[in-house]
Amino acid sequence: MLASEAERTADGAPPRDLTEYTGWRDTAVPANLDLLDFYERYMIGQTSGFSDALSLDAVMAALRIDGVSRREWPEMTRRLLVLHREIVANAPKKG
Repeated sequence: MLASEAERTADGAPPRDLTEYTGWRDTAVPANLDLLDFYERYMIGQTSGFSDALSLDAVMAALRIDGVSRREWPEMTRRLLVLHREIVANAPKKG
């Protein structure tokens, strides 16, 4: 979002106040920010078939790629599933 804002202002558009989109990060728990970063890097669009369920195969692959310790896999998977549930629940409804 910040990159697109920089492009807008470079093209002559007036700057916008983006704190409503980013201000929450100031008070967020660092572990949650790390989880959101992981989700953004690996999990967006990784669903099972035609459902909204998060693909556990994709989760396992992402954990391997990122070098997460196998001991951390169950908790990380649980946290990703909870995050994904919230993302799906708050996403715009499909046509």
